[in-house]
Amino acid sequence: MNRIKEQPVGIVNLIVAAIEAFIAVLASFNFLQITTEQFGVLMVLVVAIGAIVNWFLVRQYTTPLARPEDNDGTPLVRSVPRGDEL
Repeated sequence: MNRIKEQPVGIVNLIVAAIEAFIAVLASFNFLQITTEQFGVLMVLVVAIGAIVNWFLVRQYTTPLARPEDNDGTPLVRSVPRGDEL
């Protein structure tokens, strides 16, 4: 679980890519008997589930770029002095 805290986006995307590759291999060797349209829908479903996991899981471990704050609500950016305050 420590690894996902260090690289949450990469880990989730790696899992999604591995699932897609596994499905593609199954389909290419005819272990998975599906049409081209079904294959496309299955891939879209895997990507959509990955996006949902990214949204809910990864947000816990990352800091947003717009108005970053710590857990107490304190801004993480320094205020930049204006030209007349230097």
